[in-house]
Amino acid sequence: MRRLRHLLANVSIALSAPLLMAVPVLLAVVLLGGLSYLQGRRTVDELSSQIVDQVGGRIEGRLNDFLDIAANVNGLNTHLIATGRLNPNDLRGWADSFNSQLREVDGISSLCFGTPDGHTVWLIRYGDEYEFAIKDELTGPNIEEYPLSRSGEIMPKLSGSYAYDPTQRPWYQTGVANPDGAFTDVYSYVRANAADGEGGVLGLGFAQEVRDETGEFIGVMDTEVTLGDITTFLQSLRIAESGVAFVINHEGHLVGTSVNQATVDDQGNRIRGAQAQDPSVRVAAAALRGQVGDYATLSPDGTQLDIDVNGRRARVSAFPFRSDHELPWVIVTVVPDIDFMAGVYEARRWSLFAGIGATLAALLLGVIAARQLAHPIIKLAGHLKQMGTGDLDTRLRLDVASELRDVADEVNEMQDHLKDRLRLRSSLALAMEVQQSLLPNRPPSLPGLDIAGRSAYCDETGGDYFDFIDVLSTSDENQLVLALGDVMGHGVAAALLMTTARASLRSRARDSGSLADLLTHVNELLVPDTGGLRFMTMVLAVLDPTHRTMRWASAGHDAPMIYSPETDTFDEPEGGDVPLGVVGSVAYDEYAVGPLPPGAIILLGTDGIWETQNAQQELYGKDRLQNLIRAHRRGTADEIAGAIHEAVNKWAGDAAPHDDVTMVVVKLDEAEQLSRETDHAAALRVD
Repeated sequence: MRRLRHLLANVSIALSAPLLMAVPVLLAVVLLGGLSYLQGRRTVDELSSQIVDQVGGRIEGRLNDFLDIAANVNGLNTHLIATGRLNPNDLRGWADSFNSQLREVDGISSLCFGTPDGHTVWLIRYGDEYEFAIKDELTGPNIEEYPLSRSGEIMPKLSGSYAYDPTQRPWYQTGVANPDGAFTDVYSYVRANAADGEGGVLGLGFAQEVRDETGEFIGVMDTEVTLGDITTFLQSLRIAESGVAFVINHEGHLVGTSVNQATVDDQGNRIRGAQAQDPSVRVAAAALRGQVGDYATLSPDGTQLDIDVNGRRARVSAFPFRSDHELPWVIVTVVPDIDFMAGVYEARRWSLFAGIGATLAALLLGVIAARQLAHPIIKLAGHLKQMGTGDLDTRLRLDVASELRDVADEVNEMQDHLKDRLRLRSSLALAMEVQQSLLPNRPPSLPGLDIAGRSAYCDETGGDYFDFIDVLSTSDENQLVLALGDVMGHGVAAALLMTTARASLRSRARDSGSLADLLTHVNELLVPDTGGLRFMTMVLAVLDPTHRTMRWASAGHDAPMIYSPETDTFDEPEGGDVPLGVVGSVAYDEYAVGPLPPGAIILLGTDGIWETQNAQQELYGKDRLQNLIRAHRRGTADEIAGAIHEAVNKWAGDAAPHDDVTMVVVKLDEAEQLSRETDHAAALRVD
C-alpha cells in the first residue's frame, strides 16, 4: 500500500485520476456479477417490503382523509346548530342544508340529528337515491321517510314509517359518551324497505353532542360514511402486478379489500378475513392471527412475514392504523415474489452492461477532466485559501472553460456579497448596541412603587421604546414619567424614529408642563421628519404613590391597563389622541385616575404582546394577558413582567416573532397608607 501511494504520488494527475475513477467502477461490476443471485433475492425482499410499506402508508393516509371528512362535516353542522343557523325547533327546515352537503361532499352517506325528547331528522343516500326522514310533533312516535327528487325536493309519497327512538341508537349514545365527538363501531345496515335477501352495507358514523351558546344540551349530530368507499379506493391501487391489500379490525372482520371480496354476507353478517374467498386475503389473515395471536397486540411498528399462496411465496406486511380517531383497524398488504423476480433478472443483466460501459466512460472522461481541471482547480483552491485569510479584493480568473468562468464569476460575486454582509453585520451590531444602551438598564427605586420594564425586538433593531424620566415640576417633589412607545414597523427605520422621539421627549422632559405638553412637543418635532408617512404611538404616565393617583396622556396608544386586587377587575380608561408624526398642530389631553387601591397593578404595553400569534394564527389576546396578571398578582413587578414575557414566547412557539414586545409593569405598595418620600429619594432613581 505504501509503495502504491508512493507510485501515485509521482504520477501525473492526468494519468492517476482516470485510473482512480475507472478501477472502482470495474471492481463494482465484478462484484455485482459474482453476487447477482444473492443480491437478486435480497432485492426482492427489499422491494417487496418497500412496496407493502408505501402502499400501507397510502392506505393509511386515505383512511385518515376519509374519516376526517366525516368529522369535519359533523363539526360544521354542530356549529351551525349551536349558533342557531340550523334551528332545532324546525327540523324540517334542515332538508336543503343536508341535501346540499350530501351531494357536494364525497364519502358522506348520511347526516342525522336527534334530540333528547326523541325528535329526529336525517337525510341518507343509497347509491343515486336520496331519502329524507323526520320525526317531530307532527309525526308522533313514528319516523316518516320520504324520497327526494333529482333536484332535491321532498316527494309527497311516504316511503316508510315505523317507531324510532334516537336516544336508544348507538350513534346517539356514542355522542353523549364522547362530548368532543367519536366514531361509532363499524356496523352493517340494510334499508328498512329493502327486499328480502338484499345484502347489507358496512358503515360507521362520527357522533358528537351539540350544546347551544349557553351550554344547554340540544342533541347529538351524526355524520355517517359507508366503508364501500374504502374498498373502491383499495381496488384503484396498483400493488405491484398481483398484490392485494385489505383492512381488518381487531376481531378479524374485513373492513375493505382491493379484490372482489365481499365484507358482508347476504344476511348482513360481517365476514372474517380468515373465512374470505380470496386465497391471498384468507391465508394472510390466518397467518397473521397465528403469529400475533390477537390483532390488538400488534406492535405499533407492525410486522412482516412470508406466506405461501397456491405454491408461491408472498410477503405480508401488517401494521396498526394510526389515526387521531383511534379506530381498532389493521392495514395488511400482500405482494407475491413473482411480481419482482423478472424485473430483478432483467435489471441484473442491464447492470452488467451498464457497468462495463460506465467503466470505459469513466476512464475516458477521467482523462479529459484531469487534463482540463488540474490547473484551474489548483488555482481555485489557492484563491479560496487567500479569501480565508481575509483578502476579499483579489479577483479570480479561470479562462479554461465556460463552466469554470461561471465558477470564477460566482466566487467573485460571493466575495462582493460577503464584503457587503460583513459591513452590514458590523453596522447592525453597532446599531443594536447603541439602541440597547438607550433603554434603561434597571428600573427606578421609589418608595411605594415596584417598577419593572422589558423589551424584546424581533430584529437586530426595533421600534419599541420605554423609559423612566425625571421631571422637575412646579412643586417641591420630584416626579417620574413612565414612557412607552411603538413605532410603525420594525428594523432600522423604526429604530431611527424611536431614537428621534426619545431625544425629543428627554429634551423637554425637565421643563415644567403637563404630559400633554410633552406629547405636543414631540409631535411637532416628528411631523416635519416623517412627512406623515411613518408614525409612532406613545403613552406617558405619572404615578403618585402617596395619594395612589395616576395622570396619563396617549398619542394613539392603548391606555394603561389597571388591575384592582380588591375587586379582581381590570380597567382600561378611555382617552387618547392621534399618533405622533401624523399631523401637526395637535393639542393632546391629559387624564387622571384614582384613588387606586393598594396593591394595584398597572401595565403599559405594546400590541406585540396581545397580537402575538401561535402556530394556528390565533392571537394571544388581552383576555389571556389579564388572566396571567391575575394569576401572578402576588408577585413582584419584575416577576409579573417575566411571566408575561415567558407566556408570550411559549404562545408563539417555534415561529419567528413578527413584532417587538415591550412592557412596563408598576405595582403599588399593598400597605393602606404610604409615608411621603424624603428629599433624598430622588437619588435612588435610575434615569
